[in-house]
Amino acid sequence: RSKSTNDELVRAASTEEILRIVGARGSSFSAINEATALTRLARASRPALGSRRTALAQSSQVRALLGRVEQRLGLGQGGYAPRALANLAHAAAKLRLGSGACRAGGAPELWPLLRARIVERADEFNSQDLANIAWAFATAGERAADLFSAIARTAERPLDEFTPQGPATTAWAFAT
Repeated sequence: RSKSTNDELVRAASTEEILRIVGARGSSFSAINEATALTRLARASRPALGSRRTALAQSSQVRALLGRVEQRLGLGQGGYAPRALANLAHAAAKLRLGSGACRAGGAPELWPLLRARIVERADEFNSQDLANIAWAFATAGERAADLFSAIARTAERPLDEFTPQGPATTAWAFAT
C-alpha cells in the first residue's frame, strides 16, 4: 500500500491533487510517503510566490502532515532513511517553512528535530544529500552550528563524489 501511495503521489500533477491524497490517506502514510508528499508539494508549488506558498504551508492538510512528520522525527530516527531526511529539509526550505511556521498542535518544531536526526546520522549521507541539507538550512535561515560542523567533517570526501554544483552549493550555504 505504501508503494502504491508513493506512486500516486509521484504521478500527481498539481498541488491540489497532492493535497487530496494527503487529506484522504495522510494519517496512514509511511515515512517514505511523508517525505515524498512534501517533496512533491515543494516541486508542484515552485511557481507559486509569496501568499500562495504561505497559504499552502498553512493548509490543514500540510499542517497535519507536518505534525505527523514532527511526531515521527521526535521519536528518533522514525523510519526516515538518510535521503528522506535530506529531502524533508530541502522540501521544507522550498516551501519556506521557517522556524515557527510549522508548529502543529504544540508539537516540537520541524527544523530542530531535523537537525538532531541529521547530526546523529551525518556519516550516512552522500555528498549530494549533504549539499542539499546545507542549502536547506541556510535558505531557511536556521542557525545550526552542530549540523554545519557535522557536514564539514563528513564532506571531507574526494571532489568526484559531488555533483558539479555540490561544492558550490555547500560553500554558499556555509557562507550564508
